[in-house]
Amino acid sequence: MQTIGAGVRGLLSLSIPTEMDWQRHITAASGYLDLGTGQEAWDELDSMPPEDRARSEVVVMRLVILPLPPLRPIGAWGRRVRKAIP
Repeated sequence: MQTIGAGVRGLLSLSIPTEMDWQRHITAASGYLDLGTGQEAWDELDSMPPEDRARSEVVVMRLVILPLPPLRPIGAWGRRVRKAIP
């Protein structure tokens, strides 16, 4: 027989995310932009799963980052543009 307390403890131990994973990446990238670190914002979006990179929110964030000067060389503009829009 299972006690009520054990059931409640089991419910409390469940990990319920407060936001979806893709939203966390967008929030982090936005934070990097606020700090003026466009390269880190770009890298944060690159770390997303491929299925989330095509979301309109991610594409818009990449288009915001695109004109910023990179902190380290990442290649030609053409490659960056092609990568921004999957």
